[in-house]
Amino acid sequence: MKTVIDGADLTPSQPLDAALRLPNGGRFYRCALRVNPFSYLLRHANQTPFSGETEYNAAIVTGCHVAGIEVIGVTDDRRMQESAGLIQAARDAGIYAFTGCEAVTKDGVRFLCLFGSGQEACVATHVADAPDAIQRIPENSGAEHKRGRAIAIMNASDVNGPEDLMKDGASCFIKMSSVSVEALRQAFLDPESRIRPGSDPRPEPHAEFLAVTWEGGFLGGTSVHLNPNLNVLADGRGTGKSTMIESIRYALGLEPLGDEARNTHEGVIRHVLRSGTKISLLVRSHRPNQRCYTIERSVPNPPLVKDEAGEVLELSPADVIPGVEVFGQHEISELTRSREKLTRLLERFVDRDPALSGRKSRLRLELERSRGRIVDLLREMMALDERLAALPGLEEARKHFQEAGLEERLGEKSLLLREERVFADARERMDLIRALHGVVGDAMPVDTAFVSAEALEGLPNAAILARMGPVLDTRLGQN
Repeated sequence: MKTVIDGADLTPSQPLDAALRLPNGGRFYRCALRVNPFSYLLRHANQTPFSGETEYNAAIVTGCHVAGIEVIGVTDDRRMQESAGLIQAARDAGIYAFTGCEAVTKDGVRFLCLFGSGQEACVATHVADAPDAIQRIPENSGAEHKRGRAIAIMNASDVNGPEDLMKDGASCFIKMSSVSVEALRQAFLDPESRIRPGSDPRPEPHAEFLAVTWEGGFLGGTSVHLNPNLNVLADGRGTGKSTMIESIRYALGLEPLGDEARNTHEGVIRHVLRSGTKISLLVRSHRPNQRCYTIERSVPNPPLVKDEAGEVLELSPADVIPGVEVFGQHEISELTRSREKLTRLLERFVDRDPALSGRKSRLRLELERSRGRIVDLLREMMALDERLAALPGLEEARKHFQEAGLEERLGEKSLLLREERVFADARERMDLIRALHGVVGDAMPVDTAFVSAEALEGLPNAAILARMGPVLDTRLGQN
């Protein structure tokens, strides 16, 4: 089985589309290598809700698609003929199916035997239930069984129905360039990097470089289909390794951090890629949703970002692939000689709290408000201090006023103010009376009680004020 990415839906660029159809190394396939056929269930009297082999086979195929299983091994007990129906149903559905069986040696050791085109592979089973003496063999801990290369251990429990496919122990991840018995053998030789338990969490979606192509320049006509895991460039001097790295950096619009690296980068662009060379980079972003973008840059123009339909977007490469960093062959060594640049290099390993910026802004605002309140309180305290500083002088002045008899004089002043108010009241009432006299005439009595002896009693000039009564009576009488 060969997996091909349909680039027509990812990019309108024909060179990138062609690059996606090139092999790109190994990837992890989810494999369930111990699937039993329907005849196994009948022979062992296993309860099953399926009425026949066809229904069972269809359910297994559906279960594989739901669980994300791409490879199965159909391994009946010591027989293979009755597995043909399930194998064919899986292959028709695009699932790679190994023909196989389970064999048992005379001393009770069980093996899964998987067969490809003229090749076979054997996998020991039931390791978890092995006696302590044998358990040291897969653990590679017994001195008498110590091996230079550890035995590969994987999940491959019995699958007797689609529900078993969802269990962690039923499948594992095996890294292969293409599915075959030879690929399994290579994975068993390097289990630490090529075999993962089915219970392992899937890697979180992350930004990906899918392919890169060159049109013109030193690498003109070159296309690379990048692997989703680690990519390594290994070749002799002058074969284009640095040119490829600097091309990707240039397409992304990134500047080198080191001075020497900047000179190298500019030299590659000017003398190796040269004016008119176009670099195309296909990337896939998963946030906020999964989308592919084509980044194109022709020397010496700025980069362009296009969507899957080829429309130019008002975006920069940093908008679609944020946080990406590119370093040249000798740039890391250069950066280690500068503490400032080394700090910038190591800063990417610091975990950042996305809510930290908002909290800092709120704290700054609260601190500014507190500072304003503190300044206002300091002003009030200064004003109070000034008033308190003037208090002794005020107390001394009050004593002098008391000694000079100011309080008695102020009392007389208060009485004079009362007398002044009496005159004002008299004028107001005279004005009212004059205004109304023509209307009411003699029928309106004149109120002169406010200048009676009782009302003026105690006033210093009561005698003078008392004369107002007769005057009022006389004046009003004449009017």
